Amino acid sequence: MLKPPRQASDSLAFDELLESRLRQLLTSIDSISLEDVAAEVTSLGQLIKIYQRNDELLEGLLDPATSSDKRSQIREKLTSQRLRVRQNKAQFERLHAKSHELLARSVRLLAMVDRQVYRKTNIDSSYAPEICGYCEGQGDDRSGACPACNGKRTVLVYQPPLVCPRCNGVGKANPAEQILYSSTVCIVCRGKGWALALDRC
Repeated sequence: MLKPPRQASDSLAFDELLESRLRQLLTSIDSISLEDVAAEVTSLGQLIKIYQRNDELLEGLLDPATSSDKRSQIREKLTSQRLRVRQNKAQFERLHAKSHELLARSVRLLAMVDRQVYRKTNIDSSYAPEICGYCEGQGDDRSGACPACNGKRTVLVYQPPLVCPRCNGVGKANPAEQILYSSTVCIVCRGKGWALALDRC
């Protein structure tokens, strides 16, 4: 069984905590029950959502259209979450880039966990989970759950995986298709970003 989740402390930054828990889960996945894996994935998903919200706040600070009052509110929110906020734009940009990089790594690690769990429970399947193209594995956006993966972060794809030729793996409809079909998702892959992808129940 995995160690109980640790809280972020001054000695262990949030990003280090998140990545160490993901790596610990990956190394112990074969020796723990699927229920323990599911519980840890849920907990990690919540941590990633918190980090994702912080990333969105940083984007607000970098957006030139953000008012000075809104910037002050964002700084207060980030400071209350023990994120050190500096006034220098270059430092904000570095922090934002680091945040994006960590989110992408976390999504890849969670997808690896999902693949291993799927292989354990579906030994003879020709499908495997791949990162959703539409939400890039985040599971949602500001408007709610991802329309392609329904918040699951991954989609089942026939192996070996082939990127959707219409949207080139991004899962999004081009502007003309959005008007014509009244949909933001690619009409071929239904937003999944992959050819031969199934809907997950």
